[in-house]
Amino acid sequence: MAQLRQRYLPANPVSAAPVLTLAHKLAFAIGGLMAVMLAATWWLISATVENLLADHAFAYGRHMAELSAGSAAEPLLAEDRLQLSVLLDAFKDDPYIVNAGVYDRYGRVLASTTPLPALPIAQLESLTQTHALPKQASRTIILAEPVKFQEVSAGYLLLTLDRQILEKPLERSLRKIGIASALMITLAMIAAYLLGRTLAQPIDRLALATRALREGRFELLINERRDDEIGVIIGTLNDMAQNLQKRMQTEKTLTRFVSSAVANRLMQGDGGVIEGQHVIATVVFVDMVGFTAMSERLPAQRVAQMLNYYFGVVNRVAKLYHGNVDKYIGDGAMLVFGAPQTDSEHCFHALCFADLLMQLIDQLNARRPSWLPPVAFRLGMHTGDMIAGSMGSEDRMQYTVIGDSVNLAARLCSVAKGGQIILSEEVLSQPDIRNRIAVEPQGNVQLKGKSLETFCYRLHALHSPFQQLIDRQVQHLLEQQPVLPE
Repeated sequence: MAQLRQRYLPANPVSAAPVLTLAHKLAFAIGGLMAVMLAATWWLISATVENLLADHAFAYGRHMAELSAGSAAEPLLAEDRLQLSVLLDAFKDDPYIVNAGVYDRYGRVLASTTPLPALPIAQLESLTQTHALPKQASRTIILAEPVKFQEVSAGYLLLTLDRQILEKPLERSLRKIGIASALMITLAMIAAYLLGRTLAQPIDRLALATRALREGRFELLINERRDDEIGVIIGTLNDMAQNLQKRMQTEKTLTRFVSSAVANRLMQGDGGVIEGQHVIATVVFVDMVGFTAMSERLPAQRVAQMLNYYFGVVNRVAKLYHGNVDKYIGDGAMLVFGAPQTDSEHCFHALCFADLLMQLIDQLNARRPSWLPPVAFRLGMHTGDMIAGSMGSEDRMQYTVIGDSVNLAARLCSVAKGGQIILSEEVLSQPDIRNRIAVEPQGNVQLKGKSLETFCYRLHALHSPFQQLIDRQVQHLLEQQPVLPE
């Protein structure tokens, strides 16, 4: 019963959409690459500017020390403290110089802008060897320049530079470079996203077209003409879409004349031929009772309208249980369960089809138009071995089943009365059939073309819970089945 419910109410698959589009991937890739390149450029420029400004600041301090040392030679030899003080007063207005002092050759302070301690000559001599900005993070930089007069050392000029003031231009430059780099990286990310979207647009259209093909919508073809590799893919996709559309139209047309299962086998087969093979299947013959009398009283158009309506009902009920309408024979039909697709429950499905069809016909009689008399069907059913495959000539072939089992089912239908479903002994001998249906023995019947009598049964009903499911399906089909017009 679970299998019947699943077949009657199929589930709809849901496809998931991609989380990250190609445009985003390209934007992240291009933007990331540009960000790395800009960051590397910023680091290189920053390092270069830092070195240039540091060298410039140090050169400025060393230059001021050399100029002052040359002017302090004579006053230092004369130990003229007043003139030395006047010379050092010029440094008080320089924002880069914190302190300045003049030492004699013994390390004593002769003049200074602020008090300074005496220093050993060795220490002063070591300060004269400073030729680059120190790397240590000290607040001040101390430079010493020897004061010479005619190549004779008279003492030393000492300058103390404010490192923070010297590095302020460097900090401002680095800040401006950082802001400019961040702005460039932001603009680069925006440009990369726009570029990624532009590059991904044809690929997005290809994805949309392939999704439409998968859903069976062929109207979303790509009309764009390109000379690159994407153009080749577009052309191939359009050709494939046209071929698939032709194939689906062919298959749709084919299914109007054969069942969907047979159409699929024919489309997949070699040259549209299905090789004959032995199968165990169930054949059901359906015949409309009293059709000759009705066709005499009704106009031909009404007869055709009636046949198409009830044949549609037969086909619809058969599809619910994997049955295939093999052919329509005048006012009747031949159905096969278990071929061409295999079905381990073909016999029980045929019984469900027969019971559902009979109940549905009874309900439709109550809704028939006034011009149509009550319609009754009779069914014959047999299960057995038969040959299934393409039969006919080279110019015209038809998928069908042949064999004595098919003939026996037709003969059982001919002895049935209106509203009866006649079964052979072989139907009840199938596994798990007797305990799922209720039948009435009909005894031995002499069938046309058979030398021996055949024992047969009439299907009365299906056991619970299968009969309850059939009853619900009848009501569901009645809600969807249109009514014959007056």
